[in-house]
Amino acid sequence: MPHPPVLSASLVADYVEKQAKLMRVECGRVRKESVDGIHDMRVASRRLRVALREGRVLIEPRLHSQLQEALTTVTEALGHARELDVMTLMMEEYVKDAYGPWKLAAEHALSEIRDVRAEARHGCADAVRAVDTPEFDALIRSAVDQLRKQKNEYLTDIGPRLARRLSDVRRRYRDWRESEETEDLHRVRIALKKLRYALEFYVPAYDKHLPKLIEEFKAAQELIGDWHDADVLCDALERIEKHAPYREVQGYPLIIEAFQTFGETRTAEFQDWARKFFGKARREEVVAYIVGT
Repeated sequence: MPHPPVLSASLVADYVEKQAKLMRVECGRVRKESVDGIHDMRVASRRLRVALREGRVLIEPRLHSQLQEALTTVTEALGHARELDVMTLMMEEYVKDAYGPWKLAAEHALSEIRDVRAEARHGCADAVRAVDTPEFDALIRSAVDQLRKQKNEYLTDIGPRLARRLSDVRRRYRDWRESEETEDLHRVRIALKKLRYALEFYVPAYDKHLPKLIEEFKAAQELIGDWHDADVLCDALERIEKHAPYREVQGYPLIIEAFQTFGETRTAEFQDWARKFFGKARREEVVAYIVGT
């Protein structure tokens, strides 16, 4: 791009309004504990949190803090239910092709996960209570009004901000390669997700090439997300295995091994992507693009 990117306060207002509306629309599906509804509301809350963090210089500090607190409540309230929904879907797929002791173990695990999921419905109700209220609407309205009154103001320094986010992903990736600890790989996943959401927020400030870059990050995020889902499921299966009846317990080791292998495959694919992406030539090309030089 020929010049550093900027984003008007009006476009920030549009984005905040859009994501808040998506959250309100999903209240009906979350009440019914829809898998897609829970996922979509949670993603919208995360996108809105990132957008507000990026645009905080345009929003009164107290209002910004209140909004972040309300949105964090929603994200966290839906987290356990979403995690269990993913585990349920993964086990349902596994059961389809399972047989013998593996099928018995998988059906037992699936039943146990569904029981825990039933108890997690309270989180869905908490999320709806946080969003479907006049107080939440008032906070969003106040933020949008503040932003629209600053129609001649712009977010600048966009490129350096995104470059720092990219650098954070790279740093966390290097930490993981040195430690090989799952906690460090989890940090890579979170940093990559925040970078992607920030890029999505800044789409209007860039040209048609940015969506292609976002798709690349999205694909990498999905690889590492699959690893995380498998890792969480394996932890749950190991806990359930300890109390499983003898008839069912025999199939657990191979089920756990299958998901561990799946996670390792996805991790290797992510590592292949990261080696290429964080190579000097590609990294410098992306930084030059997002900074606008």
